Amino acid sequence: MPANLPAEARAKWIKVMEAKTKEEKLRALQEFLSCVPRHKGTEKLIKQVRRQIAILRRELEKERVKKSGRGVGHFVKKEGAAQVLLVGLTNSGKSTILSKLTNASPKISNQPFTTKKPVAGMMECDGVRFQLVEGPAIVEGASDGVCYGNLTLAMARNADVLALVIDLSYNPVYQLKVIEEELKKSGIILEKPSTVVTIKRRGKGGIVIVGNLRNCSYKDVVELLRNYGIHHAYVKITGEASLDDIEEAIQEEKIYKPALVIATKVDVSGSEDRLNELKRALSNTPLLIFDNYELVKVKIKDMLLNMLDLIRVYTRNSVTKEIAEKPIIVKIGTTVIEVARIIHSQLYENFKCAKVWRENFGKRPRRVGRNFVLEDGDIVEIIAR
Repeated sequence: MPANLPAEARAKWIKVMEAKTKEEKLRALQEFLSCVPRHKGTEKLIKQVRRQIAILRRELEKERVKKSGRGVGHFVKKEGAAQVLLVGLTNSGKSTILSKLTNASPKISNQPFTTKKPVAGMMECDGVRFQLVEGPAIVEGASDGVCYGNLTLAMARNADVLALVIDLSYNPVYQLKVIEEELKKSGIILEKPSTVVTIKRRGKGGIVIVGNLRNCSYKDVVELLRNYGIHHAYVKITGEASLDDIEEAIQEEKIYKPALVIATKVDVSGSEDRLNELKRALSNTPLLIFDNYELVKVKIKDMLLNMLDLIRVYTRNSVTKEIAEKPIIVKIGTTVIEVARIIHSQLYENFKCAKVWRENFGKRPRRVGRNFVLEDGDIVEIIAR
């Protein structure tokens, strides 16, 4: 430990050594870290403490989820174009949304905390399928293990999008605040940061970095990852990432999740005034009113495609000339050769060219090469050698 630490930090370290439980040690380490001055002489210490905090958080999360879930698996296998987790307080209408928009049959009751384990269903609209998952209700203190909150918060880290369900029969601002606070305490943020770092561990292939680094080099990042025992990973950076940004991503202290808000019980007395309160409390989060179910499906589908930068590409069989009813869902910027790989490995390996039909191309298709970038609604026919 550096000799020039202030007395307050040293006193906090004594509490770390005296901690008898993991929870006590985690709190003590966090308090100690907040008192450590930031300069070159403390860099190594700060990194060591952050690693200890990350390890403790992972251990406590596993223990809490196991206890609150009572053995129930807290991750639902993803299906469809994306997984959307319904998050809300008890009796907010999550089960009703799931039953009306998907093929699931959740238990619907006026009794609080009816849902105790994840329930999943598939929502299909215009050939696009999204998986909706309902978890146990969020309550104040969920991030500290109250009720089944840790199960839902663990699922939230795994989901692609969060749908915050707000009941208009009572104070919507309070509900929104509870949800956002519990998510924030669990390291989940809903405001998109300027820098986003995602790290996907792999079994081989070394360290691959895609994106821009700030005030550090590739070698620095590799050394940092290896200090955490990560030797093979795909690191994707949106914006510019410093070494601290990457370390924060390793520790999973913060993770960004795109979100939308669904307002339920719009027919109750006073709901119009409460809806206006909710609108004023929201910043950039899109809002949906849950009334016309089929229209809501279309709106959710459009929102999710936009949020996740997804497009629909329809394939045309080169032999039968039939156009597939259901599109392939891919990221914006996807090329023809990437779609060929998705359809079949032989089309990818023996790719010759492709025909693309697009609204502004007129009636005739355009013959394109492997690196042609597709757009939403394109029809593509792969021609192999």
